[in-house]
Amino acid sequence: MRNIIITLLFTLAMVIALPASAATVAHWDFEDGVAGEPFTPEGDASGSGYSADLVAGYPMYGWDEYYGPSYSDVTPTGEGLSMSADANHQDGYAAAEELTSWSPSVWTIEVAVYLEEMDGWDTIIGREGSAAGNAAADFYLSNDGEDDTFRIDFMTVGGERWVLDSDFVPVINQWYRIAVTCDGETVNMYCDKMDGEGFVNAGTLDISSQSVADNALAQSGFNWTFGRGWYNGNQADHIDGYIDDVRFSDEVLSKTEFLGADLSAYDPDPQPYHPEDGTVGNIHGDQAALSFNFKAGPGKETAVNPDILVHYIYHTKGDGSGDMIESPYTVTHSDYSDPNVSYGPLLLEQGTDYEWYVEEGLDDGTGNPKPAGDPNNYYSPTWSFTTVSHKPGFVSGPENAVADENGNCSFTVEGSLTAETYQWFDGETDAPLSEGGMYSGTTTQTLTITGGTIADEGEVYCVCYNGDTSSDPVSARWYMPRLIGHWKFDGNLEDSVNEVYPSVPSNDGVLAVHDSIAGPGDPNYASSEGQTAIDGDAAWFFNDGDFVEIPNQDYYNFYHEGFTFSCWYKMDETAGWTHPMIRLEPGNTSASGVLFGIDTGARQDCRFIIENALGWPGLNSHNADEPVAYNDGEWHMMTATYDPEDGTAKLYADGTFVEEIAADMSSLGYPDAPFRIGGSNLDGNPAIQGGADDARIYSYALSAEEVANLYVDFRPDEYVCVAEEGSDLDLYDLNGDCRVNLTDFALVALDWLKCSRVPYSACDWE
Repeated sequence: MRNIIITLLFTLAMVIALPASAATVAHWDFEDGVAGEPFTPEGDASGSGYSADLVAGYPMYGWDEYYGPSYSDVTPTGEGLSMSADANHQDGYAAAEELTSWSPSVWTIEVAVYLEEMDGWDTIIGREGSAAGNAAADFYLSNDGEDDTFRIDFMTVGGERWVLDSDFVPVINQWYRIAVTCDGETVNMYCDKMDGEGFVNAGTLDISSQSVADNALAQSGFNWTFGRGWYNGNQADHIDGYIDDVRFSDEVLSKTEFLGADLSAYDPDPQPYHPEDGTVGNIHGDQAALSFNFKAGPGKETAVNPDILVHYIYHTKGDGSGDMIESPYTVTHSDYSDPNVSYGPLLLEQGTDYEWYVEEGLDDGTGNPKPAGDPNNYYSPTWSFTTVSHKPGFVSGPENAVADENGNCSFTVEGSLTAETYQWFDGETDAPLSEGGMYSGTTTQTLTITGGTIADEGEVYCVCYNGDTSSDPVSARWYMPRLIGHWKFDGNLEDSVNEVYPSVPSNDGVLAVHDSIAGPGDPNYASSEGQTAIDGDAAWFFNDGDFVEIPNQDYYNFYHEGFTFSCWYKMDETAGWTHPMIRLEPGNTSASGVLFGIDTGARQDCRFIIENALGWPGLNSHNADEPVAYNDGEWHMMTATYDPEDGTAKLYADGTFVEEIAADMSSLGYPDAPFRIGGSNLDGNPAIQGGADDARIYSYALSAEEVANLYVDFRPDEYVCVAEEGSDLDLYDLNGDCRVNLTDFALVALDWLKCSRVPYSACDWE
């Protein structure tokens, strides 16, 4: 499915919930409470509060305000209420005899779940004991602590335990719907990640080696639990998150009958589609010709819901207003064995972004379709596409590049479908680049620079053409491996990189204030606060919302090709998590933000963290053999490097290597945020309490020796040992002073001609 916008038309009845029937045993939708209120409020008797199910009012209890769940307005649809099981200590339980004795061979169990963390096993639905006296409970629907997939694990009356590990891997902070069905011979798990694709089969298990009767759920009499499990006599595996729409049924439901099943049109596929640039349509004069293709909503036993008589197709006007056309196109459905629907061709504007959706016109009971706009029709999500354009453009590239030590690098672009020719230009003079000298490929998709120097550094841009029609330019910058930025804070916020490289750009810092914790807005320095600096002067911060921001953020979009970040930091007072140096875009997990963080909790260590779609891989100075205490009131240097050649990120504390991790930043985007020094705009982390000095950014990974030199330049009376673990120096430096001399030889001599062999005659000194 291409270009799907998951924004749903909540004002219309897109998601159809089935009413309770004889097949429904219990259904909790948690709509009988108030958001934020616990099931059992403070002061009420333990286990007295509950949410009632929709079938027979079966209670799902909460023990008290601490251990019991509460109602929440965080829901799969954004409307109504759910159950919050917070902080790994809250859960609900059902004790009605009709449920604890429920032992069907044929069943469906459904639940919607949102996990805020996946730290080991998380039981979504469980039982509070084992009929056979086993350590494991009789039922678990859980997030598998081994590989983070969803799993169903249940005991049967016949004594067999069945375990189905799905292939569905959830992520945190996202709603999922899970439905598990059993017909006595086969178990199926279906999952819906609510992205418009609907329920997909996540695993199947054959259980026919035991009879249908023996495959009935174990009749244990134990409570059902929601948000936690049970193991070996103890409560276990609490979730941290939300649960909604728990339903037990005594029959196998189809995918169209699951709670949250989307019965609307699906699989949007406007044609012709051009994978080269992702556009749709053919050029037809000054317009684009295309057809709308999609699939009709499914029925329970037919490919198409027989109640769907017509399809109403809407799209935006293409005038930039975002308004939909007033009169939709109408297609009558005739073949209910074929869900494929097409309308077109029609003509739309070229090079324009469109949104569209389908309204399924249902039978009004008289054999006629309900009119367009009837809220009882089914509505699809809103989808999007971009029409082809005679004017060319770019699909990708170029990206900033760091040359190798010989000044060699390249830039590559990919043009749109109508791009025919290319030309690269000098970003400063706007002159077209020509073949020869250090440039080659100047009229191709790939520009190559050979033998460049720091004096040659700069910006280039590319324009593509379709005949005489030109695209908008796309630009990128290239750098030599060098010091990119250097802020000394000697009474100002200036970037002093020009002191080393006069020809390169510099980016002076500016004072910024936290969005919600606005500081006084004045820069402060160590010299005016009665403090010392590591060299000259230093920036000083008071955790009041003021911090330093480095402008021109795109200039620093190179560090996927290698970097070194380094600064000196003096912690004047603990202030929670602090960030002496940070570039982070909260909420964007596809971007690779970075930060130095000082954990002023239990460990007082320095951490360097890469934020990306893989989570938060990080490095901790606490893992050093002799950790640096960053809260001792002294200046300390923190340095992090990333080398894409060997795929490692490394952390140094006071010039000494601490540890490394494997890292690959090549496929990640850059955050839409500037570098910040002394603080950030993150909630709860307004600024540091103390000083920052000599902050540096390099376009390559410094070696261990270069990092050590950075440190001893400011600590000339100290030394840093750069001996690699396992090297000759490391092996023969017996007294740990980072050198091999007579002292080490004397330690060897102490044990010269001693032998620990038994028998002693085996020493054989000859």
